[in-house]
Amino acid sequence: MLLRNIDQKLGLFNGTILLCRRSYQNLIDAENLTRQFDGTKVFLPRVPLKTIEIFGLPF
Repeated sequence: MLLRNIDQKLGLFNGTILLCRRSYQNLIDAENLTRQFDGTKVFLPRVPLKTIEIFGLPF
């Protein structure tokens, strides 16, 4: 399941169900499984999640 809005025109928004075909160092090869975009192959880039440590988040 996609956790970020990436490209709404291609159906890549929060909650989109994807099937991961291959995983590379900086890329994921996936297939969109939602109704309107069923079977569409997409390539998702690595999106780094960075936080500032002063907030004391547990992750």
